[in-house]
Amino acid sequence: MDSRQKATGALFVAFPRASVFKGNIFILTQPPYSMLEEPRAFNVLITGTPGTGKTSLSQMVSAELGLTHLDTGAIVKSQKFYTDFDEQYGSFMVDEEDEEHLLDYLEPILVEGGKVLDYHSCELFPKRWFHAVIVLRVDTQPHFDRLTARGYGEAKREENMDAEIEGVVAEEAADSYDEDVLHVVSHNTLDDMCAAVELVRRLKAEFDTRSSRAAAAA
Repeated sequence: MDSRQKATGALFVAFPRASVFKGNIFILTQPPYSMLEEPRAFNVLITGTPGTGKTSLSQMVSAELGLTHLDTGAIVKSQKFYTDFDEQYGSFMVDEEDEEHLLDYLEPILVEGGKVLDYHSCELFPKRWFHAVIVLRVDTQPHFDRLTARGYGEAKREENMDAEIEGVVAEEAADSYDEDVLHVVSHNTLDDMCAAVELVRRLKAEFDTRSSRAAAAA
């Protein structure tokens, strides 16, 4: 695993359990995620390097806007969507098959809508799941302080700080989602958190208005 993967936990998923080979014939056993059902209500993804405040913001968004918070890291642990545990970095090792199981687990939940999902990686999720993607950025000193307070070892702390300085997650998000849903925001202070909540509130209100107009026109 290279430094980028260690820092973000990111792996690529090409065909999530969608196909099998029988002889020389390639058969789709389920449609690719891009062809499946659209969410029935507003969903937002909050992503960023570990220590940028994803879970804190997600919890506040959930409380303020009535969305159900999904902590992807907690789901990975509780559902055992991991292969091993890296003692050096204190991280669960999630391979491609684990990510496929995670996507299968999340699919009906995200299609239901009304969710705020947080994770330190974002490229594995289908674009259609989210009406907004919030990437959190944090300055070096508060990032150092947060990771130190978590008890991260020096190697793990440096990996994550380097990833944040290089903008790894922000670049990943820009490559994975359309500009009209992608929002990169600073998340250093309580005021920044409140501003991010208001951003999500506005985006949800705009989505709800569009949905209501579409339903009335149908």
